[in-house]
Amino acid sequence: MSAPRRTVWITGASSGIGAATARLLAGSSRLALVARRHELLDELVAAVAEQGGEAEAIALDLCADGAPERAVAACVERFGELDALVNNA
Repeated sequence: MSAPRRTVWITGASSGIGAATARLLAGSSRLALVARRHELLDELVAAVAEQGGEAEAIALDLCADGAPERAVAACVERFGELDALVNNA
């Protein structure tokens, strides 16, 4: 029996280190991908799915009022929990 997948919130996930981290964790974690550029997040969600992973794109600017709370709420609504944060934004 395999261990349940943890849920990881990755900020700044649309490119660079954030996108590379998402690809690295795609097979072992459920990913909440947070960034401002939704079109790049959609591509990354598709890439994660191709690797057998599960991801949710959450497009928002974390500097906006209430944005971090909305991102956490979206993650918990989708996956039921949040286990780790990769703070890349």
